[in-house]
Amino acid sequence: MDYGDVIVHIFEEGVRAYYELEKFWLDAPKIPLETEAKKLSVKS
Repeated sequence: MDYGDVIVHIFEEGVRAYYELEKFWLDAPKIPLETEAKKLSVKS
């Protein structure tokens, strides 16, 4: 699923292990979801 800035991949465990998509994102910045949720709730 592609939501513009967010892409969601849903796999069964064996298929996920085969494709190893996480290795493509090793250099991507990690954003803690809890922190972003707190920022959003403050803005609204």
